[in-house]
Amino acid sequence: QQTIPVELEDLESADSNARSIRLQTNLRPHNTLLWTGIYERIKSWTEGIPPLRNIRKYRTEAEFKPGSRNRIVLEYRQEHEEEDNTFETKLYSPSLWWETRWSPKWTTRFRGVYERDRTRVNGEISETASTLTPSLTFRYTAKELPHGGRLYVSQGVAISVQRAKRAGREPKSETYSTSLVVEWKVTRNLSLRLRAGVSYEDDRTQGGEDEASANVYTRALARF
Repeated sequence: QQTIPVELEDLESADSNARSIRLQTNLRPHNTLLWTGIYERIKSWTEGIPPLRNIRKYRTEAEFKPGSRNRIVLEYRQEHEEEDNTFETKLYSPSLWWETRWSPKWTTRFRGVYERDRTRVNGEISETASTLTPSLTFRYTAKELPHGGRLYVSQGVAISVQRAKRAGREPKSETYSTSLVVEWKVTRNLSLRLRAGVSYEDDRTQGGEDEASANVYTRALARF
């Protein structure tokens, strides 16, 4: 199975113009494997002003389901932005997602993301940075509740390792975080959500300061 939708769009205003193109292809060589590729390009400019902004994005994703309990997703993302040959940024980001359903109630999710970006100004590299973020989430689902309600409880932990070079300095840090999410779907039209998180940043840059933060978020959603 293969689909290749193409989208072309021209946007104009009183003093600016933009043109975009989006190509997408989906391939399913086997019922356990799905591959998706997306390419986007955006050009924008302003009448009477020389700088031209050019953005190119590419993303490819392979989803593999080896059995009914596992789901594995490999993804690669790349972005390139330039402006009038004086400013340029590039981003490269591979990632892995692995979900395992141990039982109807218990699920684990592992995700690892690596990002590397580089910035050039007038042809010279002004900044490079990289971030590696592995995370693990445990999820519990309770379906046998009154009025057909469901309860979801998720506990996640993550580590983010950051390295950079800019202006003669080399910032580096590690951030440790954990979060708890509780969502109760009382009925089809009413749901309650609570999210609490704690993070600690260990700044290893000379003269840097460590930071700790905590947050709590609640939401009630009703449909009529």
